Amino acid sequence: YQRRVHGVVGITRSTRIVHELLEQALSGGNGVPAHPRLILAGFSQGAALALHAALTAPERIRAALCGVVACSGYLPLRDQFRRSNSRHALPIFMGHGVEDGLIPVNWARQSADVLRQSVLTDPSLLTYSEHEHLNHNVNRNEIDQLIAWMQQRLPR
Repeated sequence: YQRRVHGVVGITRSTRIVHELLEQALSGGNGVPAHPRLILAGFSQGAALALHAALTAPERIRAALCGVVACSGYLPLRDQFRRSNSRHALPIFMGHGVEDGLIPVNWARQSADVLRQSVLTDPSLLTYSEHEHLNHNVNRNEIDQLIAWMQQRLPR
């Protein structure tokens, strides 16, 4: 129980910081040029944070996001999203190694199921891929898929 509460508090605090940074990026604060279209990306725990931050962001931030990338990660607090009535039209790229010993591929699969069934307005907004013989890492194939996915979403 203690660990779960600590995890909820930690993800909540970290999400708040990400929201503040995204707000600065949108307003051009702290020397960051204002940018109207953003992709939020992360690897491992950073992937979990990217997903949580994007899906709980205020409308102004969500409107500026053209996608979320989560490599070797998972959706934290899945039950919270499963019970929510909030749906999002947000493209998400998830890639995961089948041999990942740090974040089991089943966590990614369960996250993908929750995203498709309970979070996204259209299940096709999720691009999900698994990579054989890949541990807690990325490989060339995943990077190539990610590049193609990003090129479709970033403004030219």
